[in-house]
Amino acid sequence: MGLLTKDKLRKFVQAPPVKDFCPSLDAPLLRFGKAPWTIGNACEGTLILGATGSGKSSGSGAHIAKSYLLAGMGGLVLCAKPDEKARWLQYAKACNREHHVIVMDGSGLERFNFLDYALLRDGDGSGQTMNLVTLFIQLAEASHRGRGGDSSDPFWRDAMKELLSHSMDALIAAYGRVRLHELQKFMETLPLPDDKRENGFCYQTMTKAYMKPLRKLPLHDWNVIDGYVFENIRRMSDKTRSGIVSSFTSLAHSFIKGKMHTLFCTDSTLVPELTHEGAIIIVDLPVKQWDTAGILAAQVMKYLFQKAAERRNVNAASRPVFLWADECQFFLSEYDNEFQSTARSSRACTVYLTQNLSGIYSSIGGKHPEHAADALLGNLRTKIFHSNDNRTTNQWAADTIGKDVQIRGN
Repeated sequence: MGLLTKDKLRKFVQAPPVKDFCPSLDAPLLRFGKAPWTIGNACEGTLILGATGSGKSSGSGAHIAKSYLLAGMGGLVLCAKPDEKARWLQYAKACNREHHVIVMDGSGLERFNFLDYALLRDGDGSGQTMNLVTLFIQLAEASHRGRGGDSSDPFWRDAMKELLSHSMDALIAAYGRVRLHELQKFMETLPLPDDKRENGFCYQTMTKAYMKPLRKLPLHDWNVIDGYVFENIRRMSDKTRSGIVSSFTSLAHSFIKGKMHTLFCTDSTLVPELTHEGAIIIVDLPVKQWDTAGILAAQVMKYLFQKAAERRNVNAASRPVFLWADECQFFLSEYDNEFQSTARSSRACTVYLTQNLSGIYSSIGGKHPEHAADALLGNLRTKIFHSNDNRTTNQWAADTIGKDVQIRGN
């Protein structure tokens, strides 16, 4: 936790306890009729579907949200609409949880350097490169979805993974860190077929990583990276090579300057682990105002929140945490299904709200989005259906609930 001052973490560790806080998975949160709905049920995930105006946010959503706050949970709230922050501030006030709220918005008062966090969280950065690679792949796919594109081609995804992994390892070996502008510069100066090895930032970095490394690479790893930079990448056609590099640089551009740079590439005033102590982090960068930048910000926070929840040592006294996404179609990622499959053991309660199934299919994209959607939605065990006129959703609800034969007489 060296990225964050201990004073901020202590604020939440020492915060007044919530009345009747109980970490037991058997503790009831709500009742549906006579049946109790427990923390254990919440940890299995919740999906709320309903047309605009059907009450999914103000009805069942509000009751579930307040039950989480009254139970003492910390959590992450992603905002698609401008009024989401105000809604949650009202919830917090009603549940006497105002002192636990952190709002990350365009003011820059709350910041999160996700590169430093992912690499330095454990003090040595070991094993964290692939987490960053996975995050950037998700950001790339989210960026394409935000523009209506389809990023499902496995070649470009895998090629970008390979480039990111080798580039990051070279930078970490040379400088002991990853800076976004340096990562972009490294890729832009990768040697061309007729280049001498002495040219550019890439060569300087590779030389330092080999001759005077801050974090020495195992010889096998160095040989793999050296072969990729000076052999494999040189043999690629100009079109393929530029396509792979531009896939990243177009994404990195969002974080190189402006508000996104301030929020995610300077220092850190918060980390996802604060939710484990009861903090309610509201990412108030609504998609309806921030567009693709809002989606990218939410993806950064969501993925690293998920990884933090999976990393912690859970015991019988561990505080449950929640992930809340109204208009969830803006925030879906490939990692969601993997996370949700073990969310109960992490004591993480996911709540996704959206209008209909068709919106989820459209967001996932690809040739068969229903397969990916079914896998995720099958891991959201509690399903609440509000009024809806979407035929696909209603048919799916009927199939999910089941059918029986009823005989009536007159």
